[in-house]
Amino acid sequence: MMYYDFEVAVPGEHPKNWKYQNIKLLASNPRAALILKQYGFNLHKNPVRLWKHDIKTNDIVYLAYQSVRRIHEYEAVRKQGKTVFQFKKVAEYKIDDKLKVRPC
Repeated sequence: MMYYDFEVAVPGEHPKNWKYQNIKLLASNPRAALILKQYGFNLHKNPVRLWKHDIKTNDIVYLAYQSVRRIHEYEAVRKQGKTVFQFKKVAEYKIDDKLKVRPC
């Protein structure tokens, strides 16, 4: 399991204006981190729906493609106690136009 941070922006925004989200989201791979970020974190903001919705994984990744510019992958290097972690950056990823998560 790795930890992930994100750089987000609206489409067409200059890279110096991208916002860094330091959340260290625990996931098995970058695509899973995107799905957790887009669907899991926003699920509590939506009102309770009485109808069933059928959201596909590619729909979630497409929504992430619109806002997530870069994904940073970290591994936990050292742990102090139960809550203090130190991280080492391992890789960077981006979402290409075919909705595939690729290394930068």
